[in-house]
Amino acid sequence: MAKLRVGTLRQVELRSCLLALCVIGVAAACSRDRYQLIETKDGRELRLDKSSGAMVGVEAESLPKIREEHDADYSRDTVLARAHQWPTEILPIPKDHKAAAIFSTACREGRLFYRFNVLAESDLRDGATGLIPRFTLTAVDKDDFALMEIEVPLREMAVGDSKVSENFAFTYRATTKCEPETYRRVNAWDISWNF
Repeated sequence: MAKLRVGTLRQVELRSCLLALCVIGVAAACSRDRYQLIETKDGRELRLDKSSGAMVGVEAESLPKIREEHDADYSRDTVLARAHQWPTEILPIPKDHKAAAIFSTACREGRLFYRFNVLAESDLRDGATGLIPRFTLTAVDKDDFALMEIEVPLREMAVGDSKVSENFAFTYRATTKCEPETYRRVNAWDISWNF
């Protein structure tokens, strides 16, 4: 019985050693020194994978710019990239449609991402008389000058029942070009409609 026990202990020790070697091998393969950039005589750059020996051509335009956290633009853009919910606005839409608009935005990499929600007591599509029923969202600065305008056609809004009440929930999500400098100047959004 003692021999069986010693053999079992040796097997456990051997497995532990093999596991430790595997962990060290994986750590070495994931090392930061795994890749090396090499410039050829004709000016091209190649990336050498030191562990496999594979070489890949690298185009300067294809390399993303790495931004450092201490970079002032990085921290400003990080703030812009967070979703911002603008104050809920009650919409006095004609024909007894009582509705509230909820608008959220974020600006990332030169794009404005936005979500426009309208909760209405009745279906806004009923009795819409405008040529193309739509909402217009206008970004204004602190002096009330228009910075940009977004058209949201009612027919393109997703419609569902509100989970909170028996209201109709209209939702529109999209993106458009917007420079961070313009987005920083937005003080409010004016919401108008053409029904």
